[in-house]
Amino acid sequence: MENYDTVNTLLKPIITIFLTYWIVWLLIYLFPYIVAVVRKHRNSISILILNVFFGWTFVGWVVSLVWAFTSYPTTTIISGAKKDRKR
Repeated sequence: MENYDTVNTLLKPIITIFLTYWIVWLLIYLFPYIVAVVRKHRNSISILILNVFFGWTFVGWVVSLVWAFTSYPTTTIISGAKKDRKR
């Protein structure tokens, strides 16, 4: 029984470090998608697809990050405005 406790004591920190490493790596890898979702980007699913398939190349990751930070101009529609037709 004591042998099991020793192995468990040794493995617990290794597993914790391993899982922490992969979670941090995954958050960094998916950072462009997280930015797109937080900013409510209308193409967030497309950014996710680009990031998943081409994010492993640094260029694909940077392109998806730039795309996530782009914003589209909002159009303001003014309704009910009356034009003065004096001539």
